[in-house]
Amino acid sequence: MGRDHDIDTADLHRRAGNMLRVGTVAAVDHGRARVRVTIAGRASAWLPWPADVGRNFIAWRPLRPGQQVLVAAPSGDPANAVIVQTLYSGALPAPDTDPEADAVHYDDGTVHRYHTGDHEHRLDLRGSNGTARVLTGTAETVVAPDRIELRVGASEIVITAATITIRAGRIDLNP
Repeated sequence: MGRDHDIDTADLHRRAGNMLRVGTVAAVDHGRARVRVTIAGRASAWLPWPADVGRNFIAWRPLRPGQQVLVAAPSGDPANAVIVQTLYSGALPAPDTDPEADAVHYDDGTVHRYHTGDHEHRLDLRGSNGTARVLTGTAETVVAPDRIELRVGASEIVITAATITIRAGRIDLNP
């Protein structure tokens, strides 16, 4: 009976240790929204990643190799594991540090940012020439309570309650 007790204790410790683990995404299956995660040098089965679903939206936010994740395994059984959270890491650090900003930074340099302190919603678009990621064009839109700004390259339009300012190398009206 003492031997069975030792086996049960070892199994309980193993299961408790598997309930929450930090791992790194090793492979991605976008079609099935699944990833394989490496935890302590071992690859997991294909695991689902968290869905970003609200009452009025559903978002597609695919995970990427090298991304750290928190994996939960109910009852400590890795066969039932799911990813419950993604984590910043040295390889993929936080893209912003302002506590009043919500921001999404895309790989091509585009940034979508809302700043609650300034009440400013900004979209900075960065064009690229494909795989080289060399910037070829830029466009920026700022929407704030006191103004709207539109910029493409060196041309800009700024709208306030009192004025509309247009700056460009050439302005065509009713061409």
